[in-house]
Amino acid sequence: MCYNIHAMRCAILILLSVASTRIVPGQGQSSPAKRDESHAESAKKPEPKPPTSNTVVVVQQETANAQNNGPKSTSQGYFTRLIAPENLPNIVLCFVGIGGIIIAIHTLRAIENQVTVQMESLRPRVIAEAADDPSKTFADVNARRVSLRVTNKGIVPATGYKYESWIEVLPDHTGDFTGVADHHVEETISVLYPGFPHIANIPLRIEVTEEESRQISHLKRYVCVRIYIEYDDPFNPKRRCYSNFGFYLLPGGFGFLDKHNNVGYKKA
Repeated sequence: MCYNIHAMRCAILILLSVASTRIVPGQGQSSPAKRDESHAESAKKPEPKPPTSNTVVVVQQETANAQNNGPKSTSQGYFTRLIAPENLPNIVLCFVGIGGIIIAIHTLRAIENQVTVQMESLRPRVIAEAADDPSKTFADVNARRVSLRVTNKGIVPATGYKYESWIEVLPDHTGDFTGVADHHVEETISVLYPGFPHIANIPLRIEVTEEESRQISHLKRYVCVRIYIEYDDPFNPKRRCYSNFGFYLLPGGFGFLDKHNNVGYKKA
């Protein structure tokens, strides 16, 4: 009896196991007949249309956005690498080099200024002053004249030295010479050495009346003299230096004509 019960239990377990292994059609599976019918229906359905252009535009926009974001991320990455701690010595050296360049520029400018000052100290300095008492030399009736001493106060000689002069009796001492002034141009070109002055005699070849002589002595009329000097620039062959001096006679000396007292340069 017990044996039969045990055999019946085994038979039931075998039947349950066989039943569990059978494929039962459900919601997610279909039978072969139904699969054939679905294949036939899918064959009859038309093929789906290609995606619309909206999808393509979205893809292009995303691509463009990705391209636009690319350089920014690249530049940010480059800047991050540039200021990285391992580059700190190179950055310090870069700033040190820039500072050295700035200091070198200022040093060169200072040296240039020193050279300019030194050149100016070597340049010829030509001045003119009274050689004799002008009231006495002009009082010489036989040879009325004004004598000027032209001196080079510089270190190097004044080459290409020449001058021209004007002398006239005027009603004032403004220095406005007229067309009747006694004008002389020295044609000889010479060299004016330092320490060796040149005496320039400026004669008045126009007759002076007694009335004019009395007015000159009472300072109602004035004997005005001008000398214009030119010489070469030793440091620039494309220009020449000039000195312009103007005086009027006073008892025992000279007064200055403001209009004719200056120095400068001109093209050679």
